[in-house]
Amino acid sequence: MLTPAAFNIVEQFQDATRRVLNPRIRRHFKDIPLDDDFGSDRGQLKIACFHQDKDSLLLTCGRLLLFLILLLDQIISLILGLLGGGVEDGLKDQYNIRAANLPRVVLNFGQSEESIPKGTYGVPAEVSFRLVSFIKFKKTGQSGNVPNESDLQQLAARIRNEFGGNFSFIKGDELYIYTAPFDGFFGSQVYAYNKSEAERVFIALCRVAGKSYDPDLLKAGLHPNKRSNSRPTENVTTYDGTKKEPRWRPRVRVAFKNAICDVGLVQPVVLVDASGILANPLVRIN
Repeated sequence: MLTPAAFNIVEQFQDATRRVLNPRIRRHFKDIPLDDDFGSDRGQLKIACFHQDKDSLLLTCGRLLLFLILLLDQIISLILGLLGGGVEDGLKDQYNIRAANLPRVVLNFGQSEESIPKGTYGVPAEVSFRLVSFIKFKKTGQSGNVPNESDLQQLAARIRNEFGGNFSFIKGDELYIYTAPFDGFFGSQVYAYNKSEAERVFIALCRVAGKSYDPDLLKAGLHPNKRSNSRPTENVTTYDGTKKEPRWRPRVRVAFKNAICDVGLVQPVVLVDASGILANPLVRIN
Protein backbone atom coordinates (compact mmCIF):
# COMPACT_ATOMS: atom_id res chain seq x y z
CA MET A 1 0.00 0.00 0.00
CA LEU A 2 1.31 3.46 -0.98
CA THR A 3 1.74 5.98 1.79
CA PRO A 4 0.92 9.71 1.41
CA ALA A 5 3.82 11.96 0.57
CA ALA A 6 3.36 13.92 3.78
CA PHE A 7 3.06 10.77 5.91
CA ASN A 8 4.55 11.15 9.39
CA ILE A 9 4.93 7.88 11.27
CA VAL A 10 4.95 9.58 14.68
CA GLU A 11 1.74 11.51 13.98
CA GLN A 12 0.11 8.36 12.56
CA PHE A 13 1.02 6.43 15.73
CA GLN A 14 -0.41 9.15 17.98
CA ASP A 15 -3.57 9.50 15.88
CA ALA A 16 -4.19 5.74 15.89
CA THR A 17 -3.52 5.59 19.62
CA ARG A 18 -6.01 8.40 20.24
CA ARG A 19 -8.74 6.90 18.04
CA VAL A 20 -8.35 3.33 19.29
CA LEU A 21 -7.28 3.85 22.90
CA ASN A 22 -9.60 6.63 24.08
CA PRO A 23 -12.86 4.68 23.49
CA ARG A 24 -11.39 1.77 25.43
CA ILE A 25 -10.36 4.11 28.23
CA ARG A 26 -13.92 5.45 28.39
CA ARG A 27 -15.27 1.90 28.64
CA HIS A 28 -12.76 1.01 31.35
CA PHE A 29 -13.73 4.13 33.32
CA LYS A 30 -17.45 4.12 32.50
CA ASP A 31 -18.14 4.65 36.21
CA ILE A 32 -16.42 8.06 35.75
CA PRO A 33 -18.62 9.82 33.14
CA LEU A 34 -16.59 13.05 32.98
CA ASP A 35 -13.24 13.35 31.22
CA ASP A 36 -12.02 15.98 33.68
CA ASP A 37 -12.99 14.55 37.08
CA PHE A 38 -10.17 15.56 39.43
CA GLY A 39 -12.15 14.69 42.56
CA SER A 40 -11.37 10.97 42.82
CA ASP A 41 -8.43 8.62 42.34
CA ARG A 42 -10.09 6.89 39.38
CA GLY A 43 -10.94 10.25 37.87
CA GLN A 44 -7.28 11.22 38.12
CA LEU A 45 -6.26 7.92 36.52
CA LYS A 46 -8.70 8.46 33.66
CA ILE A 47 -7.23 11.91 33.00
CA ALA A 48 -3.71 10.48 33.15
CA CYS A 49 -4.55 7.76 30.59
CA PHE A 50 -6.68 9.86 28.22
CA HIS A 51 -4.73 10.83 25.10
CA GLN A 52 -4.87 14.45 23.96
CA ASP A 53 -4.16 15.82 20.47
CA LYS A 54 -1.37 18.04 21.80
CA ASP A 55 0.49 15.23 23.59
CA SER A 56 4.15 14.65 22.86
CA LEU A 57 5.31 11.21 21.73
CA LEU A 58 6.82 10.59 25.18
CA LEU A 59 3.57 11.48 26.94
CA THR A 60 1.59 9.30 24.52
CA CYS A 61 3.80 6.32 25.36
CA GLY A 62 3.47 7.11 29.07
CA ARG A 63 -0.33 7.19 28.89
CA LEU A 64 -0.38 3.93 26.94
CA LEU A 65 1.92 2.23 29.44
CA LEU A 66 -0.16 3.42 32.43
CA PHE A 67 -3.37 2.09 30.87
CA LEU A 68 -1.75 -1.26 30.13
CA ILE A 69 -0.53 -1.48 33.73
CA LEU A 70 -4.06 -0.78 35.01
CA LEU A 71 -5.50 -3.47 32.73
CA LEU A 72 -2.84 -5.97 33.78
CA ASP A 73 -3.40 -5.19 37.47
CA GLN A 74 -7.12 -5.83 37.07
CA ILE A 75 -6.59 -9.08 35.17
CA ILE A 76 -4.14 -10.36 37.79
CA SER A 77 -6.52 -9.44 40.63
CA LEU A 78 -9.43 -11.23 38.97
CA ILE A 79 -7.38 -14.33 38.14
CA LEU A 80 -6.03 -14.59 41.68
CA GLY A 81 -9.54 -14.16 43.03
CA LEU A 82 -10.83 -17.01 40.88
CA LEU A 83 -7.88 -19.33 41.44
CA GLY A 84 -8.07 -18.79 45.16
CA GLY A 85 -4.43 -18.31 46.13
CA GLY A 86 -4.40 -21.63 47.98
CA VAL A 87 -7.31 -20.82 50.32
CA GLU A 88 -10.54 -21.57 48.50
CA ASP A 89 -13.69 -23.58 49.03
CA GLY A 90 -11.99 -26.75 50.22
CA LEU A 91 -14.65 -28.76 48.37
CA LYS A 92 -15.35 -32.26 49.55
CA ASP A 93 -15.79 -35.02 46.96
CA GLN A 94 -19.44 -35.57 47.76
CA TYR A 95 -20.17 -31.87 47.19
CA ASN A 96 -18.20 -31.35 43.96
CA ILE A 97 -21.05 -31.97 41.51
CA ARG A 98 -23.50 -29.77 43.41
CA ALA A 99 -21.05 -26.93 44.00
CA ALA A 100 -19.50 -26.77 40.54
CA ASN A 101 -22.48 -24.97 38.98
CA LEU A 102 -23.08 -22.59 41.88
CA PRO A 103 -21.76 -19.01 41.49
CA ARG A 104 -18.72 -18.47 43.71
CA VAL A 105 -18.30 -15.21 45.64
CA VAL A 106 -14.75 -14.30 46.65
CA LEU A 107 -13.86 -11.53 49.11
CA ASN A 108 -10.26 -10.32 48.92
CA PHE A 109 -8.34 -8.56 51.69
CA GLY A 110 -4.91 -6.99 51.89
CA GLN A 111 -2.54 -4.88 53.95
CA SER A 112 -2.76 -1.12 53.85
CA GLU A 113 0.06 0.48 51.88
CA GLU A 114 1.53 2.22 54.92
CA SER A 115 1.83 -1.07 56.86
CA ILE A 116 3.85 -2.92 54.21
CA PRO A 117 7.55 -3.12 55.17
CA LYS A 118 9.92 -1.53 52.68
CA GLY A 119 11.13 -3.90 50.01
CA THR A 120 8.35 -6.46 50.56
CA TYR A 121 4.94 -7.24 49.13
CA GLY A 122 1.64 -6.84 50.93
CA VAL A 123 0.07 -9.93 52.51
CA PRO A 124 -3.23 -10.98 50.84
CA ALA A 125 -6.13 -12.93 52.29
CA GLU A 126 -9.41 -14.22 50.95
CA VAL A 127 -12.56 -16.09 51.87
CA SER A 128 -15.33 -17.42 49.65
CA PHE A 129 -18.75 -19.02 49.56
CA ARG A 130 -21.27 -20.20 46.95
CA LEU A 131 -24.70 -18.82 46.09
CA VAL A 132 -27.01 -21.79 46.67
CA SER A 133 -30.07 -19.91 45.36
CA PHE A 134 -28.60 -19.62 41.85
CA ILE A 135 -26.75 -21.59 39.20
CA LYS A 136 -24.16 -20.49 36.62
CA PHE A 137 -25.59 -22.32 33.62
CA LYS A 138 -29.18 -23.39 32.94
CA LYS A 139 -30.15 -25.84 30.22
CA THR A 140 -33.61 -25.92 28.63
CA GLY A 141 -36.00 -27.53 31.05
CA GLN A 142 -33.53 -27.41 33.93
CA SER A 143 -34.66 -26.02 37.26
CA GLY A 144 -32.87 -23.21 39.02
CA ASN A 145 -32.26 -19.52 38.39
CA VAL A 146 -29.30 -17.72 36.83
CA PRO A 147 -28.54 -14.47 38.74
CA ASN A 148 -29.27 -11.18 36.97
CA GLU A 149 -27.73 -7.77 37.58
CA SER A 150 -30.41 -6.85 40.11
CA ASP A 151 -29.65 -9.98 42.16
CA LEU A 152 -25.94 -9.19 42.18
CA GLN A 153 -26.62 -5.52 43.01
CA GLN A 154 -28.44 -6.65 46.15
CA LEU A 155 -25.60 -9.01 47.02
CA ALA A 156 -23.05 -6.23 46.48
CA ALA A 157 -25.06 -3.92 48.75
CA ARG A 158 -24.99 -6.51 51.55
CA ILE A 159 -21.23 -6.96 51.13
CA ARG A 160 -20.76 -3.18 51.31
CA ASN A 161 -22.86 -3.01 54.48
CA GLU A 162 -20.93 -5.80 56.21
CA PHE A 163 -17.39 -5.24 54.96
CA GLY A 164 -17.30 -1.72 53.55
CA GLY A 165 -17.02 0.13 56.84
CA ASN A 166 -13.25 -0.35 57.19
CA PHE A 167 -13.68 -4.05 58.05
CA SER A 168 -10.41 -5.74 58.87
CA PHE A 169 -9.16 -8.80 60.71
CA ILE A 170 -5.82 -10.23 61.79
CA LYS A 171 -4.63 -12.88 59.37
CA GLY A 172 -2.64 -15.49 61.25
CA ASP A 173 -1.11 -18.93 61.09
CA GLU A 174 -4.20 -20.87 62.24
CA LEU A 175 -6.51 -22.32 59.58
CA TYR A 176 -10.26 -22.32 60.29
CA ILE A 177 -12.87 -24.05 58.14
CA TYR A 178 -16.61 -23.34 58.11
CA THR A 179 -18.70 -26.13 56.57
CA ALA A 180 -22.41 -25.63 55.91
CA PRO A 181 -22.98 -26.92 52.35
CA PHE A 182 -26.71 -26.21 52.26
CA ASP A 183 -25.88 -22.57 53.06
CA GLY A 184 -23.13 -22.31 50.43
CA PHE A 185 -20.11 -22.95 52.65
CA PHE A 186 -18.43 -26.02 51.16
CA GLY A 187 -15.52 -26.02 53.57
CA SER A 188 -14.79 -22.28 53.30
CA GLN A 189 -11.39 -21.49 54.77
CA VAL A 190 -9.56 -18.56 56.28
CA TYR A 191 -6.20 -18.15 58.00
CA ALA A 192 -6.68 -16.11 61.16
CA TYR A 193 -4.77 -15.11 64.29
CA ASN A 194 -7.25 -17.00 66.48
CA LYS A 195 -10.78 -18.41 66.48
CA SER A 196 -12.36 -15.09 67.46
CA GLU A 197 -10.88 -13.39 64.38
CA ALA A 198 -12.13 -16.21 62.14
CA GLU A 199 -15.59 -16.01 63.70
CA ARG A 200 -15.82 -12.28 62.94
CA VAL A 201 -15.22 -13.04 59.27
CA PHE A 202 -17.71 -15.89 59.01
CA ILE A 203 -20.45 -14.17 61.02
CA ALA A 204 -20.32 -11.24 58.61
CA LEU A 205 -20.13 -13.60 55.63
CA CYS A 206 -23.21 -15.51 56.80
CA ARG A 207 -25.12 -12.24 57.03
CA VAL A 208 -24.10 -11.50 53.43
CA ALA A 209 -25.33 -14.95 52.38
CA GLY A 210 -28.57 -14.47 54.31
CA LYS A 211 -27.85 -17.48 56.52
CA SER A 212 -27.56 -18.02 60.26
CA TYR A 213 -24.09 -18.55 61.66
CA ASP A 214 -23.62 -21.81 63.59
CA PRO A 215 -20.49 -21.74 65.84
CA ASP A 216 -20.47 -25.57 65.95
CA LEU A 217 -19.67 -25.66 62.22
CA LEU A 218 -16.41 -23.70 62.54
CA LYS A 219 -13.48 -26.07 62.99
CA ALA A 220 -9.74 -25.59 63.29
CA GLY A 221 -7.57 -27.13 60.57
CA LEU A 222 -5.89 -30.41 61.42
CA HIS A 223 -2.45 -29.72 59.98
CA PRO A 224 0.26 -27.89 61.99
CA ASN A 225 0.14 -24.10 61.97
CA LYS A 226 2.62 -22.21 59.82
CA ARG A 227 5.49 -20.55 61.65
CA SER A 228 6.43 -16.93 61.16
CA ASN A 229 9.71 -16.13 59.43
CA SER A 230 9.64 -12.35 59.27
CA ARG A 231 13.42 -11.83 59.32
CA PRO A 232 15.05 -14.54 57.18
CA THR A 233 18.86 -14.62 57.37
CA GLU A 234 19.81 -17.67 55.31
CA ASN A 235 20.19 -18.15 51.57
CA VAL A 236 18.26 -20.86 49.75
CA THR A 237 19.02 -22.62 46.47
CA THR A 238 16.64 -21.90 43.59
CA TYR A 239 16.37 -22.81 39.90
CA ASP A 240 18.70 -20.02 38.80
CA GLY A 241 21.05 -19.80 41.76
CA THR A 242 20.59 -18.64 45.34
CA LYS A 243 18.54 -15.95 47.02
CA LYS A 244 17.45 -14.85 50.46
CA GLU A 245 15.07 -17.20 52.24
CA PRO A 246 11.45 -16.13 51.59
CA ARG A 247 9.70 -14.08 54.24
CA TRP A 248 6.58 -15.46 55.87
CA ARG A 249 4.61 -12.94 57.92
CA PRO A 250 1.34 -14.61 58.85
CA ARG A 251 0.19 -12.26 61.62
CA VAL A 252 -0.84 -9.18 59.70
CA ARG A 253 -3.95 -7.01 59.82
CA VAL A 254 -5.71 -7.11 56.46
CA ALA A 255 -8.61 -4.92 55.32
CA PHE A 256 -11.38 -5.52 52.79
CA LYS A 257 -10.33 -4.72 49.20
CA ASN A 258 -12.90 -6.13 46.80
CA ALA A 259 -15.47 -8.81 46.13
CA ILE A 260 -16.04 -10.66 42.87
CA CYS A 261 -18.48 -13.31 41.68
CA ASP A 262 -17.78 -16.11 39.22
CA VAL A 263 -20.98 -16.48 37.18
CA GLY A 264 -19.45 -18.65 34.45
CA LEU A 265 -18.20 -15.86 32.18
CA VAL A 266 -14.63 -15.32 30.99
CA GLN A 267 -14.21 -12.62 33.63
CA PRO A 268 -16.03 -12.55 36.97
CA VAL A 269 -18.44 -9.78 37.90
CA VAL A 270 -16.82 -7.18 40.16
CA LEU A 271 -19.35 -6.78 42.96
CA VAL A 272 -17.62 -4.30 45.26
CA ASP A 273 -14.32 -2.45 44.99
CA ALA A 274 -12.77 -0.51 47.84
CA SER A 275 -9.30 -0.34 46.27
CA GLY A 276 -10.11 2.06 43.44
CA ILE A 277 -8.36 -0.26 40.99
CA LEU A 278 -10.97 -2.62 39.56
CA ALA A 279 -13.06 -1.27 36.71
CA ASN A 280 -16.86 -1.00 36.69
CA PRO A 281 -17.86 -2.58 40.02
CA LEU A 282 -21.54 -2.77 40.86
CA VAL A 283 -20.73 -0.90 44.08
CA ARG A 284 -17.68 1.28 44.64
CA ILE A 285 -16.50 2.29 48.11
CA ASN A 286 -14.57 5.57 48.10
